[in-house]
Amino acid sequence: MEYPVTATVELSPAKYIDFDIGRYVGHPPANDEEKLRALKEPWTPRNTFKLPVTGKKNLSYQRHWTTRHSWLVYSNIMQGAFCKICVLLGKMQGGCGHQELGAFVSKPFTNWNKALDSLNHHADTKYHKFAVEQAANFIKVMEGKALDVSESINVENSKIAEENRRRLKAIVETILLCGRQEIALRGCRDSGEVGINEPAHNDGNFRALLRFRARSGDEALKNHLLTQNIHSRAMYTSSGIQNEVSELCGNAIQPHVLKRVKKAGFFTELTDETRDISRQDQLALCLRYVDCPSGKSSIMEDFLDFIYVEDVSAQALGNTIVTHLLSCNLDMDKLVGQGFDGAAIMSGQIRGVRTMIAEQYPTALFVHCVAHVLNLVLAHSCEIPMIRNCIGTIKSIVNFFRQSPLRDNLLKKISNQTESSRSTLISLCETRWTEKHVAVERFAEMPPVVCAILEDLQDAAKQMSSSDITVPRTTGRQTQRSNVPGETAEIYYRRNVFYPFLEHVVTEPDARFKPHEATIEEIQMLLPEKTNNDSRTKENLKKIAQTFLGENVGTTILSEYEIWHNHWKSVE
Repeated sequence: MEYPVTATVELSPAKYIDFDIGRYVGHPPANDEEKLRALKEPWTPRNTFKLPVTGKKNLSYQRHWTTRHSWLVYSNIMQGAFCKICVLLGKMQGGCGHQELGAFVSKPFTNWNKALDSLNHHADTKYHKFAVEQAANFIKVMEGKALDVSESINVENSKIAEENRRRLKAIVETILLCGRQEIALRGCRDSGEVGINEPAHNDGNFRALLRFRARSGDEALKNHLLTQNIHSRAMYTSSGIQNEVSELCGNAIQPHVLKRVKKAGFFTELTDETRDISRQDQLALCLRYVDCPSGKSSIMEDFLDFIYVEDVSAQALGNTIVTHLLSCNLDMDKLVGQGFDGAAIMSGQIRGVRTMIAEQYPTALFVHCVAHVLNLVLAHSCEIPMIRNCIGTIKSIVNFFRQSPLRDNLLKKISNQTESSRSTLISLCETRWTEKHVAVERFAEMPPVVCAILEDLQDAAKQMSSSDITVPRTTGRQTQRSNVPGETAEIYYRRNVFYPFLEHVVTEPDARFKPHEATIEEIQMLLPEKTNNDSRTKENLKKIAQTFLGENVGTTILSEYEIWHNHWKSVE
C-alpha cells in the first residue's frame, strides 16, 4: 500500500524513506534482514524536519520522548507515532479479550495532549513486554550471538539424543559382553529397578554388570539408572530389549557368515533338535565349510540360527531345514553333507531327516556326528566290568573328598606339602566323556596324595574302633533317655537301641495306615473285578462319597456306580 507524502515530507535519502515504520503496519518485512534494519535503523525525523502540529494548542510529536522510550518512532507516511517493536514483532490483538490493538500498533498515535500517559501505559502492557523479549532474541540470533527457537530445539534434541546414545551404548555393550563371554544374561529375578546398589537376590549378570559399570565412572549410565523411578518406561533394560538387541546382533553377524559360506562354495549343514526352558522345540542350525581368509585353508563351523518348530516329524524337520537354507540364498546344489546325532528321527535310513533331504539333494551325504559316536563308543566300552569298577572306585573317592570341606582342605594341604601340581579332584560327568576324561586324568596325577590321606584316615578309624565301648550310667529314675540296664555294653545297646528300633519299624506302619485301612479296602469296590451291586456296597459307597466329595453326592454317585457295574458285568 502506498501512502501519499505530504508537503511537510523532508527530502531524505531513499534508504530512510524505505524504512519508515508506517510501511510495515499490516505489512511485515519481506525477510529477516529487512526486519533487523527496520528495528535498528528506522526512519526518524531530523532536527530540520518540521513536524506537523494538531489541535487548538498546536501540539506535535516531541523528539525527546525517544530518550525514555527507545521503541518509539515517528512515521512520516502515517503522520503519527508507533512502537516499532510491536509493529515488527508484535501481534495485532492483545489484552484480556484479545481485542484488536489500536494506537502505536495498527494505528498512528496523534493525541499529543495525552502522550506521556499513553506512552507509559503502552510500555506496561504484556503484549509490548513480550514483543520486547522477542526483539532482543531476534537481534541476538541475527547477530550470531544466540540461536533461534527452531535451532535451539534442534540443538537441545541433539543433546538429548547424544545422551540417550551414551546410555544405550553402555546397555548394548554389556549385552555384547555377556554374549561374547557366553554367560547368561538373566537371573532368578530380573524385573523392576536396576539401581546402583546390589540387591538381596541374584538378578543376573547383565544387571550386575550395569551396576558395576555405573559405579566405575560411567556417569551417563549412572544417571540413567538413578532416574529409573521417574522414567521407568524408557530404561531399555528389560528382557524384551535384551532379546531384541541379541536378535539385532544375530542379524548383523549372519550376513558375514553367509558371505563366507557362499565364497567357500560347498558346505555341510549340522542340525540338532532340542527343547528350550519354555518347552518349545527348536532346531540349532550350523554350517561347516572351508574358509580361506588369507590363502590358508581352515575348517569353520559357524552357528547360523535357532529355528522354532511345532511339528517334529522327520518330514516337517527336513522341510524346515531346506526352506531355511533356501531363504538364506544358499545354492543347495552345493550342499555336500548332513550331520546329526544318532536319534532315529534324524538319522533314520528309511524315513529320517537325512533321507528326506537326500531325496532332494543326492550330494548331501549323511555323516553321524563324530564326537557323538566317539562318546557312545567310550561309554559302551566303559561297561566292561573291570573298567566299570575302576570308574566306580574313582567316582566314590572323588565324592568322598568333595562332599566334605574338611577332607577337601586336607587334600589341598597334603598336596601343597608334597609339592604336587594338583590339589583338587574333579567330579566325573555322566554324559560327556571329554569332561569325564579330564576328571580321570586329574585323578591319575594324584594317587600318592590320595593314598596317603586315605591310609591316615583308615588308621584313625581303627584307633577309634579299638576303643572300649562303655555303658552309660543308669539311675533309678531316668527320663531323658532309655534306662534299661545291661550286663555288657552290647546287651545294653541291644536293649536300649536295637530292640526299640525294631519295635518302631513293626508298629509304625500299623499306627499310620490303620485309620485308612477300612476306607482303602472299601474303595476297592471300584475295581472292575470287585464291583458289586448289593445294598451293603451301595451304603459303603455312599459314605465314602460323602467323606471325599461332600454331603449331596450320594444319589449321583450311586447312579454312576450302577452304570459302572453294569458295564463291567457285560464285558465279562
